[in-house]
Amino acid sequence: MAISKISFDKVYGVVMTTADGAEYGLHHVTNIWRGTELGFDADDAYYASMIGKTITQITYYTADGVYVLPVNVAIPAAN
Repeated sequence: MAISKISFDKVYGVVMTTADGAEYGLHHVTNIWRGTELGFDADDAYYASMIGKTITQITYYTADGVYVLPVNVAIPAAN
């Protein structure tokens, strides 16, 4: 299914997976906005271990089903 066909009206949760297999769950309001906008605070101990890793997959849990999106997003260290 093309990404443009996915309905993000009801997103229940999002999980980011890194190249080493670590998974990081995201929370509504804190990390998920408007269904598709994602973010996290690298100073938060939970997410700090993502620094220097590469996110290889983002999984959306929605009212329409589970969508696994392959990505290649490096999380660089802060300067």
